[in-house]
Parts: sequence; C-alpha cells; structure tokens
Amino acid sequence: MPPFIPDLPQLSDLLVNLTILGGGLAAAYKFRVLDVLAHRYRSEVWCTSTPVGDAEPGRFLFVGNFVIHNTGDRPLKVTRVRLSLQKPLVDDTIIDSERTTEVVAREFGSDAGTSWFQIRAGERSIFPLRVYLDELSGPLIFQCDFRWKHRGQPSEFAWLYDPRLPMTWWSEPTPGLPDAYDPSAKTTGPLAREA
Repeated sequence: MPPFIPDLPQLSDLLVNLTILGGGLAAAYKFRVLDVLAHRYRSEVWCTSTPVGDAEPGRFLFVGNFVIHNTGDRPLKVTRVRLSLQKPLVDDTIIDSERTTEVVAREFGSDAGTSWFQIRAGERSIFPLRVYLDELSGPLIFQCDFRWKHRGQPSEFAWLYDPRLPMTWWSEPTPGLPDAYDPSAKTTGPLAREA
C-alpha cells in the first residue's frame, strides 16, 4: 500500500476547504468589485421640433423624450419623473441657464399604477414631453429629473436644445457599456406602442 493513502482523507478535506474559500473570495470579488447588487442605469435624451403646418402658421410642435435604460441586474423602481421645458435668458452671446422661464412642465408619478415605473434588467422606459409652442426663436433647456426608491438619488439633467438643428440626441455614457443607441432593447412606457 502506498504511503500517502492514509493521508488521503486529510488531503481531500484540505482541497474541499480551499475550494470553498476560493469560491467565497470569487463571489466577494464579483459582488463587491463588479457591484452586482447596485442599481445601474443609463439615461438618454432626445429632442426635435417641427412646424405644425399651413393650418397654424408660426406654431411648432416640440417633442422631447427622456429614456431610462436599466443596465444592471436588478429592477429599477422609479417613483417620479419630472420633465420641463425652459427658456433661458440670452445676453448677447451668453446663454444663462441659471435664469430661466419655465414654458411647460410634466410630471409622471408611480401612483398611476402603470408598469413604466418598474424597469426590469435590460429594459427601458420612455417618458415624453410634447407641447405646441407659438414661437421657437431661441434655445430651450429640456430639464429631466427622476427619483427612485433605492439609496442615493440620481442627479437631474438639463439639455440645451437649439431649434436650428433638426434633431438633438444625447446619451449619458456608462463605463463598460457602448454609448450607441440600442434598438434591440425591450421598451416599456408611453412610447412602447408607437414602435
């Protein structure tokens, strides 16, 4: 009988313990360093405007969409989304975004009982602001803000829209994810039926 066979149970116990310890360290690394349990999102804003037509000359339709993509593994529970369109004060060549006049605001609340406010992993919700404007002569600020039930609140975002451009689109980059718009993502929310 080989001399190492009596030590085989002790050796196998050591290997099992090392395997369990290695698995625990790998799980701790994945959860802590990769922040698996964090609520991650990517927000996107796009705006456009168009003349209403010959029926109402001088009127414009402004369309602004605020999109929240869930890029994490856990669902996002959004409680409120507030969108507002503001006209900034323009002094010569300086656009003062601190001094603005609110043109219109729209607020979405989760008490409406819709599924827009529960964004599952890999999905997105689109929150629109559509408004008729009597004039569209200068820049506008599209302000987007949302709140959720999780720890730490996301910061609000203001987008400067210039009506001389046909469409403006912005996506907040998320480290490790592509910046490009992903049409394959599942959509929930007010615009899901329009696609």
